[in-house]
Amino acid sequence: MNIHFFGAKAKGILPAAFILAILLTVFPRLETAQAQTGAMPLPIYLAPRQDGLPGTGKENDPYDVSTQPKFDTLFRKLYLSQGAYEFHFAPGTYLTLGGWGNYGYDNWVALSNWKFYGAGIDRTVLKLAGYRYLKPEDKIPAAAGVIGQAPWGRRGIEVKDLTIDCNWTGFAARTTAPFTPPDKGALAELSVDDAPKLAIDIGKYVFLQNPDRSKVGIYTLVSINNIGSITVRNDVSDPPGYGIRWFHGAVVPAGCLVAPYLNTTGIGIGSIDSIVERVHVTNTGAPVYEGPLGIFIGALKGEYEVRPASGNIIRDCLVDNLWGESGWGIAIASNNPDTGDDGTFIEGVVEGNTVLSTNGTHQGFSGWGTGHVVWRNNVARDCFVGWFEDSGYNRNLTIEKNLFDNNHIGIQFSAGTYWKESVIRNNRIIIPSAGIGIWSNGNVTDSTIENNAFISIGKGVAIQANPVGSYGNTISGNRISPSLSLSVGAEYLKPAPTGAQ
Repeated sequence: MNIHFFGAKAKGILPAAFILAILLTVFPRLETAQAQTGAMPLPIYLAPRQDGLPGTGKENDPYDVSTQPKFDTLFRKLYLSQGAYEFHFAPGTYLTLGGWGNYGYDNWVALSNWKFYGAGIDRTVLKLAGYRYLKPEDKIPAAAGVIGQAPWGRRGIEVKDLTIDCNWTGFAARTTAPFTPPDKGALAELSVDDAPKLAIDIGKYVFLQNPDRSKVGIYTLVSINNIGSITVRNDVSDPPGYGIRWFHGAVVPAGCLVAPYLNTTGIGIGSIDSIVERVHVTNTGAPVYEGPLGIFIGALKGEYEVRPASGNIIRDCLVDNLWGESGWGIAIASNNPDTGDDGTFIEGVVEGNTVLSTNGTHQGFSGWGTGHVVWRNNVARDCFVGWFEDSGYNRNLTIEKNLFDNNHIGIQFSAGTYWKESVIRNNRIIIPSAGIGIWSNGNVTDSTIENNAFISIGKGVAIQANPVGSYGNTISGNRISPSLSLSVGAEYLKPAPTGAQ
C-alpha cells in the first residue's frame, strides 16, 4: 500500500458552506412562522381549465390556473392567508414565477404543511415561467425556482408525483454561426436565433455554453439589434468577486447557448419532517459558481423547537438535464448531527434517487452539517463528484448500496469541522481513468469504509485518505480492481489518541 499525504481540496468544487451562505441570502431568516403548525391541510384542487370557468377548488370543480398570472395570483392569496393546504394538480403543465429568492415576499413561498400532489411524473408539470432582476438598474437576474420556502424553519412540506421544469434553456437563444471569443475588453458580434427575446430576458450579462455543454464564459452584453445579432465584451472580474471571464477553444461553434446570468432551482425548502417523493426535476442550471439545486431540504439547527433532527425524506426522484457549472442534484443539509437531551433523533432518508449530470461538473448528492441520515440505493452518474461534503458538523451518516458510475470522484467527504461515527459500505463505484473512488479529505474519525466494490477500466485511485485530523478509522473488505491504487495517510487508521472525543 502506497502512503501519501494530501491536504488540498479538489479544484473546481464549490464549498458547501459557500452555497449555504448563498441560500441564507436567498432565503432570509426572518421570524419563525407561528401559523399553521399542526394544522390539518385544506384540500384544494387545481387544473389548467379551458372552459373559461374560474372553479371553486373542489374536486369536481377545480380552480382554473391555466396561465401564469392565474396560478401565481391564487398562490399569492393562499400564501397571505397563512393557511395549510393540500394541493391536488390535474394532469397538465402549469406556469409559475415560483416561490424562491426575490419572489418570495411579493409572490409566494411554501408554508408549513403545504402539500403539492401531482397526477404523476411528466403528467403534472410545474414550469418556471420567468424571473426578476436582482438589480433592476443593471438587469442582473437573481435566483429563480419553482418551489421554495422562506423564512427557514418550516415543517411538514410535501412534494409528490410531479415534474418540475426549471426552464433554464427556455430563457435563452442559440448562436447561428461560429464565432471567436474576444480577448479581455474586446468586442465580438454573435449571430443568434432570437434577438428580440434576448432583449427582454438577458439583462447585463450573458452566459455562453457550447452545444456539448462544456463551459465557454460570461460576457457583458453591449448591444442587441432586431436582425439576429448581439454584441458582447469579454471582461475580467465583472461583477466583482467572480473572477476572470474565461473561455475554452479558439472558436465556439454554431448552436452555442446564450443564456441569462441566472440560477434556476427546482425545490429548495428549509423544513423539518418533509417529504419529496417521485419527483422529476429537469432543466436546471446556472453560470459559474452559482450552483443550481435540483432538490434541497435543509432545516437549520436552532430554528425550530419541536424536533432535534429533521426527519426529512427524499425518495424515488430523478434530477437530470443539469446545465451550467457546479451545483447539486439532490442535497439534504443541517439535519441536526447530535441527539436531543432525551437521546432521540428522527432519521433522514435519501433513497432510490438518480442524478445524471450532463457535463461532468456537478455534485450528484450532498449533505453537510448533517447527522442520522442514510443515503441508500441511489445512482449518481457522470458527475464531478457522486456524493460530496466539505463543511460543518457531520455525524452518524450511512452511505450504502449506491451506484456511483463514471464520476471523477465517487465520494468525497470532509475537511469540514468534523465527520465522525459514519459508515460507507456496500457501494458499487465505477471509476473513470485518473479518477478517485473515495476521497476522505481530513477531520474524519471513528468511521468505516467497508465492503465496497471499486471498478475501473484504467488507472486511478480506489481510496485516498488524508490523515490530517483523522484517526480511529477502519478500511476493510473492499474489492478493488488491480489497476487501482490506495493512498491512505498513516495516521488515518491509528486508534484515537487518549482523551479524544
